[in-house]
Amino acid sequence: MIVSLIGTIAAVLTTTAMFPQAIRIIRARDVNSIFLLMYIAQTMGIYYYKSVLKR
Repeated sequence: MIVSLIGTIAAVLTTTAMFPQAIRIIRARDVNSIFLLMYIAQTMGIYYYKSVLKR
């Protein structure tokens, strides 16, 4: 049960991590301002995937 929950959290984080960055780029039309939240969510998602795979 807990492994499934962690896997779901990881999938949601890694899937949705790019949305804030894409919206920001489209609105600002500037790719120089990278959104830190995207990298945090992506990193956390990958960490959760790794923790699930270790079990």
